[in-house]
Amino acid sequence: MKYRAEIDGLRALAVVPVIFFHAGFDLFSGGFVGVDVFFVISGYLITTILIEDIEGNRFSIVNFYERRARRILPALFLVLFVTSATSYFTLFPADFKEYSKSLLSVVFFVSNVFFWRESDYFATEAELTPLLHTWSLAVEEQYYVLFPIFLIFAWRFGKSRVFWMIVAMATVSFLISEWGWRYAATANFYLAPTRAWELFAGSISAFIVQEQGVKKNNIFSLLGLGAIIFSIFAYDESTPFPSVYALVPVLGVVLLILYADKETLAARVLSTQGFVGIGLISYSAYLWHQPLLALYRHKFGIELEVIPSLFLVIVVLILSAFTWKFVENPFRSSSSLDRRAIFVSSIFFITILCGLGIAILTTDGASYRYELPPKPSPWADIKCHGAKRVAQYKNPIEYCLGSSTSSSSGDIYLVGDSHAAQITFALKKVAAERSVSFNFINTQSEDDFPYSFLKRPVSNDLILDHLLNVMSEGDYLLVSFHRGHLNPKRNSHFSIDTLKENVYKSNMFTKNMIKYSKLFEEKNIKIVLVKDGPLLNESDASLEECMYNFINKNKTPCKISFERDNNTRYLQSQSFEYISNEFNFITSVDYLPELYTDGYFSPISKNGEYLMFDRNHLTEKASLSLVQFFQDNLK
Repeated sequence: MKYRAEIDGLRALAVVPVIFFHAGFDLFSGGFVGVDVFFVISGYLITTILIEDIEGNRFSIVNFYERRARRILPALFLVLFVTSATSYFTLFPADFKEYSKSLLSVVFFVSNVFFWRESDYFATEAELTPLLHTWSLAVEEQYYVLFPIFLIFAWRFGKSRVFWMIVAMATVSFLISEWGWRYAATANFYLAPTRAWELFAGSISAFIVQEQGVKKNNIFSLLGLGAIIFSIFAYDESTPFPSVYALVPVLGVVLLILYADKETLAARVLSTQGFVGIGLISYSAYLWHQPLLALYRHKFGIELEVIPSLFLVIVVLILSAFTWKFVENPFRSSSSLDRRAIFVSSIFFITILCGLGIAILTTDGASYRYELPPKPSPWADIKCHGAKRVAQYKNPIEYCLGSSTSSSSGDIYLVGDSHAAQITFALKKVAAERSVSFNFINTQSEDDFPYSFLKRPVSNDLILDHLLNVMSEGDYLLVSFHRGHLNPKRNSHFSIDTLKENVYKSNMFTKNMIKYSKLFEEKNIKIVLVKDGPLLNESDASLEECMYNFINKNKTPCKISFERDNNTRYLQSQSFEYISNEFNFITSVDYLPELYTDGYFSPISKNGEYLMFDRNHLTEKASLSLVQFFQDNLK
């Protein structure tokens, strides 16, 4: 295949924006399109090689995979080993354990599937994921495995028909991506079926160049260059991707491939020494940049200042030049390494990396590195909590309430999910101090209260109907549940504007609650709506990290602000406060401020005890700190 310097320059135009985007430079808000540029280039180069080999009767699937192994694996193995070693000294057990899972997915080239299940590419926590960028390598590897096989079987129908088959597949893939960003955005971003059309765009370009050669057209080539540059600076995280928007950079690359003859202005710019030099090391640069940035953030904080960011970019380029010169080039051009040596060594290193990943998993993220107090176990003595769902029992409600209930006025009944369960410790003590009974019903079924109130008008509810029968005048009914049941996506931190767009969910709950509340009012039963407690974001530090920093007298990095935590409860707060304002016998209470000091909360107490056992639930100790709060609010 004839060498085209402008293609190497185009690689530079792809990798630099990606690096600056991940380094946090706002100017490169659309830098992620560099990956799409890589996809088109890969499709073009691989298809060109395959066509030339097939037409020259020298195609061998084994030879093809050998070349891919020489090109991809040596540098990848180096980065994985260095990243794993660095992570050992940088990541806390929970994060290191998660890293090991991603490491195993990279080794088998399915990391795009792994991150589809585990991560949002544009979420804040993604900046802390060392191997997140390997999702695109997985997509390309899946293409490398399947596309040559397709060509072998399809070529018998003729070159022209193969071309139109690829056009058809590209069209279907593009249409799937248009559907995907609307209904399955994360899968759409990571998975090969919705990315294949970008690789096929390069394949289509290869067929055209094979037939017609590279044309000289300054207007079209400059238009292509401009389209890529435009998308780099105009797009941002809110741009649906991939979608019709991806056509801009993808067609930009296609125009450059087809019309950037070496005499055109665009080709001359891309063929300059600077562009070509960075293009040559672009693969290594892409491999190094995310681990370096992510591990730096783990060590020094997620927000990068300009100077550290520029320094890290320079380090990436130095590492990349070293890797290209001493790893990439020698393995690609070495005649002393035959095919057998390449495949055997690849299998050997894959086995070592698999063993490393499994070792990290089985040692719980190499937790032996830190001597930390054990985290409190999840509560085990709460009736009807956890997997014991109401519907599993022959007489579920009576089982959950218990056989002995007090006949005195002022008994306390609590209904909700595990976010209600976390306040049972405080309420038990309140009940004991008042010599009344405490009863808890843990509901998780969509057909039971409170979830039954979220979706449709409710005329009767098994749980509430039963409570109306067993409760008496002066009793308290407390209702609490995870804020996410009213939010558009559970466990996510949305802006207030986004939450307002989902106010219809809040309205349905409000309407049902008001309707049913009148029945409790007739029996003079007081209803207390308890707002949700603390919720740590995935981007916040792990509990182990927080404890480690406490022990070492460092600033605890997992403090969250009340303002941020409270904003995620917008719909729940709105609903509870509206309902309580409608009825005198209904109150809305919020224990969240009780846990915050000077507007911040940390899951580690001043005495070094855990106040949470995961990102969602308070420990028994934290719950008991709320006894006085509930004493004051249950009047």
